[in-house]
Amino acid sequence: MMTRDEAASYTDLMPDGKARSLLPAKLLCLLKARRAAAKDDERGPLALVCLSARGKPMHASALLQRGLHPALEHARIRQVRYHDLRHSFASNLLAAGVDIVTVSKALGHANVQITLTIYAHAVPKPRYGASDRMAALMETIWKHRGGKAAASGVKGCSANH
Repeated sequence: MMTRDEAASYTDLMPDGKARSLLPAKLLCLLKARRAAAKDDERGPLALVCLSARGKPMHASALLQRGLHPALEHARIRQVRYHDLRHSFASNLLAAGVDIVTVSKALGHANVQITLTIYAHAVPKPRYGASDRMAALMETIWKHRGGKAAASGVKGCSANH
């Protein structure tokens, strides 16, 4: 059985000493309920979900070899490294429109610049650039002041540009 001192060494702390959690609130509540229902002698003081045969926390490599890799093989998905999962997590969040600050915090980066440097490729590109938005703004101002659409009557331009 793991002692409370051993358990303390498995807390997920950031370099600045703050704890973090990447779990959705619902899953976190379920895990807390499981911990509360468990006896200390059943899975140790932290009531960990993944334990070794000796009742100790599993090493990441064992968790991959005995958990993730067999599940991937069963699902006929190519084997990936743990860090590939982290990268996919971040890239998918950004592609789904989650803001860069939230993703940076979830990854535990010291600052947003680190996240931008690594994941700039995953940040969705706006459909219309800043210049298109400025043109639309100028057209709105022009029309508000009683003028015609800026592009109307100009050869090669249409109102849809």
